[in-house]
Amino acid sequence: MFSLPQPQPVEETISWLEAHAPEMIPCPSQPGGLLITRQACARRHALAQEPPRRLARETLFTYTINMNLRACLHCPVGRRALDRRVA
Repeated sequence: MFSLPQPQPVEETISWLEAHAPEMIPCPSQPGGLLITRQACARRHALAQEPPRRLARETLFTYTINMNLRACLHCPVGRRALDRRVA
């Protein structure tokens, strides 16, 4: 049977964000000032550079992820994060 993950207590989330604050950057491609780690930003930018897959073979979930990555394709913040990760 499928079970949903248990929500984290707010205190744990706040503690994690405080501990990782130096790694967090605002994403210019997402609304609402979304904070994302530099590593996640670099990963999204790298995935956006991959050639699109055949739509006929994709599930709706995969298609949605690929369309959401389009915002990261030419993002200068993602490019810098990826360059820092590679260097």
